[in-house]
Amino acid sequence: MKTSIISALVLIIWSTSLFSQEALKEKLSQEGVVVTYEWKPSDKKDANSKLQLCLVIENTNTYAVKMEFVLEFYLKGEVYEESLVQKFCIKPGKQIKGKKYGLCWISEEVSNEEINGPDFKWEMGELELKKVEACN
Repeated sequence: MKTSIISALVLIIWSTSLFSQEALKEKLSQEGVVVTYEWKPSDKKDANSKLQLCLVIENTNTYAVKMEFVLEFYLKGEVYEESLVQKFCIKPGKQIKGKKYGLCWISEEVSNEEINGPDFKWEMGELELKKVEACN
C-alpha cells in the first residue's frame, strides 16, 4: 500500500512537471550563440495579462561572447516599437535567461491579439557577436 501511494505521487509530480514546461522556440543560431524564446503572461496570476517576450541566450562556444542587439517589434511589416541597444556578455558554455538578466520585454503599444496575429513579428536588429577573452 505504501509503495502504491509513493508510486502514485511520483507519477503525479512527474506528469505535472512534464506538461507544465512550455517548449521554447528557436529564433537564431549563429556563431555558437543560440537564442530561444517564449511568449508568456507578464503576470503569472493573470493568464489574460499583457504578453511578455522572454529570451534565453546560450553560448555553446569555448570562449566568451559579447552580444549586442536591438529588439524590434514589427506590425504589418513596419517597425512599431524597438528597444535601446541591449548588451550582454555570455561566458563559455553558459546561458542567460529571463527577467534576472533583463531578457523579458512587454510591448507598450501592441496588444496580445496583435502579437498572436499574422501581421506581427519580432527581430533582433543590429546584431553583433564578438569573441572576447572573458566577461567582466
